[in-house]
Amino acid sequence: GEATVIKLEDEATLSSAGLIRAVDGASHFVLENFVVDGNKSNQTSGTNKYGFYCGESGDVSEYLILRNLHVKDCSGYGLDPHELTRYMLIEDCLVENNGDASNDFDGITTDYCEYSVIKNNIVKGNQRHGINIVTTSSNNVYIGNICEDNGDHGITINGSSDCVISNNVCIDNTQNGIYATSADDNNISDNYVSGNQQHGIKLYKSSYNVISNNKLKNNSQQT
Repeated sequence: GEATVIKLEDEATLSSAGLIRAVDGASHFVLENFVVDGNKSNQTSGTNKYGFYCGESGDVSEYLILRNLHVKDCSGYGLDPHELTRYMLIEDCLVENNGDASNDFDGITTDYCEYSVIKNNIVKGNQRHGINIVTTSSNNVYIGNICEDNGDHGITINGSSDCVISNNVCIDNTQNGIYATSADDNNISDNYVSGNQQHGIKLYKSSYNVISNNKLKNNSQQT
């Protein structure tokens, strides 16, 4: 739980991405019940300061579980499962205050991930997007997440398809609550989207998506 903390030391240098890093096809593992603290207030330079990173081009990571993690204050991404990750579960995590002015990163990014479930997470106060679904991610389910007060979109679907985005709460984000760009064949349903500074739900260059039964309230519709 919160008593176990992995914290990046002051002015750290990381040669590869991730305070916690799983590569070379690492599979069949569970990370749960601890804090990852990126300590970004005591970092003045350097890259790779992500909370969690897995995947490298040419490798496949499968059957990962990330559960009940508190990932905070990383200069880079909070959670960044990467190409190619399959059959992953991220649930019950608090991912907050990641990214900074010089590293415009997200709370949770699923980058070329397939057949995975991201559910019941709180993703708030991150520099860019709350949840970023990107790089031909497909056949994933994003359900029951709260994406609040992030610097760009609450949830964004970018170049990804055949995903379900359902029963999420996207509130008080600086741009759109949910934004889809070059994203086809997704199902966006039963979400509560309120108080965002641009559109509640916005689609751009996206086709064959199902948008149903969402509740949109007090979004500005700014262009």
